[in-house]
Amino acid sequence: MKIVNAKRKANSRMISGALFDFMGYLTTRKKVIHVGSSEEPSPILDAFKEWCNIRKLDAADPDVKNWESKV
Repeated sequence: MKIVNAKRKANSRMISGALFDFMGYLTTRKKVIHVGSSEEPSPILDAFKEWCNIRKLDAADPDVKNWESKV
């Protein structure tokens, strides 16, 4: 059980770190992105794909439905 909890904690820290890194990346861009319920999602998704390319991450098939079960 300790191994599972340690792995979950490590995964949680990695996900948090990636999100912080992505948000930091957004602040370096000259183009402003507006995010909210009345905004189109494509600009933020395009920025995410750019960030994934920079970080050499595969954004082709993200696990958007099951990632929470791994944390």
